[in-house]
Amino acid sequence: MEQTVETRALSAALERYLGSLPVKERVLFVKRYYYACSYSEIAAETGIPRTTVHRLLSRIKTDLKDFLKKEGYLP
Repeated sequence: MEQTVETRALSAALERYLGSLPVKERVLFVKRYYYACSYSEIAAETGIPRTTVHRLLSRIKTDLKDFLKKEGYLP
């Protein structure tokens, strides 16, 4: 039961974070980490250069890590 509550809380925190992103960045994140698209696939689908996709996703991951630390999910 406790794990379910923690999982829901983490899920809600992730939704808050993703909701704070601009649409373009949210789409990149979902394509990469929900649909498991490669950087090249994302670049082809969105028209954004592959290196830019990689750079944006790297920044999003860093920001997400900082967010999860502030929320108390990471040390």
